[in-house]
Amino acid sequence: MKAMKVLQVPMMLAVAFLLVFLLRGTVSAAEAQTIIPSADGAGNASTCQYEAPAHSKGITVSAPVLISRAGEVNMTVTVASESNAIRIILSKNPSLHATDDWLDCVPNLQAEAGNLYTISLKGYAEGACTWYLHLTPRDDNRMSVSVSAWQDVNKVTTGGELKKGKWKDGYIYNEEHPAYFKIKAASSGCIKVETTSDKTITLLNSKKKEFSFDTENKGKTVYYAVKKGTYYLKVAGEEGFRIRYTLESIKTGKNTKRAKAALLKKGKTQKGMFPVGSVNNNHWYKFTLEKDKTIKLNIKTRRNDAAGPVKCMVLWEKSGKKDEIRSYGNLKPGAATIKMRLKKGTYYVSLDGGIDTGSYSIQWK
Repeated sequence: MKAMKVLQVPMMLAVAFLLVFLLRGTVSAAEAQTIIPSADGAGNASTCQYEAPAHSKGITVSAPVLISRAGEVNMTVTVASESNAIRIILSKNPSLHATDDWLDCVPNLQAEAGNLYTISLKGYAEGACTWYLHLTPRDDNRMSVSVSAWQDVNKVTTGGELKKGKWKDGYIYNEEHPAYFKIKAASSGCIKVETTSDKTITLLNSKKKEFSFDTENKGKTVYYAVKKGTYYLKVAGEEGFRIRYTLESIKTGKNTKRAKAALLKKGKTQKGMFPVGSVNNNHWYKFTLEKDKTIKLNIKTRRNDAAGPVKCMVLWEKSGKKDEIRSYGNLKPGAATIKMRLKKGTYYVSLDGGIDTGSYSIQWK
């Protein structure tokens, strides 16, 4: 369960809160007024009030929360107190001891006399049901509580099929209830997945099974180089989002050995990729200079933020002698330019993507 934000309001507001509270009346623990969240959003939130008198340490007010339909339930709990501690729990169970049924909680709100404290609670209801809000003073001072509750109708997304280039809306309540989106790669290439908020994305095979290697990434944009076929994207996180994917078609090369190095012509851009699960992510290219020259080697990689760098090595092939390394470096995701003064001869470029997936383009001029 995540930590709640606590807001302090100065003494004058605390006094005003108590005056309004006393004029409207209070509800004791024995009367435990039912909370009925408004179905019209935060602007029309319903409000209930409770009071724990002095010497009520450890006595819990358990207020039923009557939920009429599926959707996200939100609450703001405002505490005006002479107390220095209160436990607040939102649960599916009338017993606060049933910890497995807790939805959200503030185990020990530290308060100061003369201030208002407001915290936020929320949970997702799969349908009409009753929850319980448990309020427990942790000392013997008086405590006054106001609860505002409302419901947003956000149906949890379990999945569906994504069409290439088309945005799809979704809603996930927590990491334990991910959504599964089917995608079809019409050719080999690099899949770019975009979301409107950071989400944990995992690429699965056509049977919704994880690969034997890690394909989990987090961010607004993630990349996967794949072969032609059907895949699933497992999306985990919280709250609403939009998602889409696009596919850049790239042929799988055979240049995984120096002896099969692909010819790299001056000024011509070549594309390559490091497919998911590939056992050899080392690619080779070669070019020849007819005279001594300063060149620029431009390499752009499309990789996930957590991916390791692409290792780049430029070798000079010397007849009858051991090759000479002319340049070596680690390329982070994005664009990079390697500038070199080279002698006449044949050169080999090695790009090693390690165990991570993604695509790249390479050019020299």
